[in-house]
Amino acid sequence: TVANVIGCAKSSSNVTFTAQASSSTLPVKTLTLKPSSDGRDAYITTAFGSFGTNFGYTPSIEVSNWYKYFRTAERGFLDFDLSSIPANSPIISATLKLWVDTIDTKILGYPPNSLYFKRCIQPWQENTVTWNHQILANDYQASAIPCSTIQSKAYLSVNVANQLKHWSYVPGERFGFMMQFKEENHALSWASIASSDNPTASHHPKLTVKYYYAD
Repeated sequence: TVANVIGCAKSSSNVTFTAQASSSTLPVKTLTLKPSSDGRDAYITTAFGSFGTNFGYTPSIEVSNWYKYFRTAERGFLDFDLSSIPANSPIISATLKLWVDTIDTKILGYPPNSLYFKRCIQPWQENTVTWNHQILANDYQASAIPCSTIQSKAYLSVNVANQLKHWSYVPGERFGFMMQFKEENHALSWASIASSDNPTASHHPKLTVKYYYAD
């Protein structure tokens, strides 16, 4: 309705409009990381004569305990470049997909074993990490997969959302994963997992992360 200074007024015809409601959630972004041979992965071993040997460029990541040789343990390391995820981004989901070439466990009267994916709490380099230069990992927020559910010549999917949530809020601690069997002293276990140096590209480790983001 408009009016002039002497009181003359006129009203327009009615117009109906609808206001768009504000969104209650942020948009979702999906990040898929599948490095080629430039990926960061390695393993370390207590095999006799190999305490100081680096295994950063092998086609497989070996994880074992007492399986291959007497009192031998092997631990694997895996890392991805997460710099494209803004700090403090709420993580919706995170799945690590690995190709398991071989998995074997001999119980020998001991409880069933599990493969753990722990969060490293120290930086490491693919071409220098060895058993003599141990990398510490944290049991807190670890993912555990029962060996009985892992199959040879098949992909293994691991829920690593807890680790990614930690790294989102504490970017300075993005040091990757350590793969280790829960029991390293009794149940004989061995897993051979394809690394980023594996000749079959489709078998390379892959990490898929979904998170909320805002401009």
